[in-house]
Amino acid sequence: MALANETYRSYPVPVPAPTGLRVAFLFCPMRSVPGQGRWLLPPTYLALVNAATAKFEKLAAVTPADFGRTDDPTKFLGNYLIPPPGMSTEDFLAQQRSLFAAYDRLLPHFAASDATPPLDLRRIASEFQTVFARLTEPPLAPYYRSTGSEFFAWLGNLSR
Repeated sequence: MALANETYRSYPVPVPAPTGLRVAFLFCPMRSVPGQGRWLLPPTYLALVNAATAKFEKLAAVTPADFGRTDDPTKFLGNYLIPPPGMSTEDFLAQQRSLFAAYDRLLPHFAASDATPPLDLRRIASEFQTVFARLTEPPLAPYYRSTGSEFFAWLGNLSR
């Protein structure tokens, strides 16, 4: 199965599974418009990758209803600029590096359901939530929350 040329891939979303941690990616049809960024339609595919082995496991067709949404699949959710308004390209790239470093620190503890994570993980979880919200696509926020509900709940509890 091939995805259309104008398909946008989301940031990774950790998803627990009975056989170990998976990382989900949402794929959305998009239209790039100069000066307006990328206009995103609701996700049409969800891919799962094994977090331990990095092996691709699944690509499934999805609809907004799969995420508890009623969005019209033929209407744009909104647009997304890279970098976001008010952020330089250099700052955007630095914050992306920080976000992916935080994934590396957080995911082993999330996968292990660690009840007593290191103290610095609270700060990392809090920073992750801030940077994730700053960098990710606002139109996809409810889809991220639905897909990664357990991860985002864990982050919220950890950062309190």
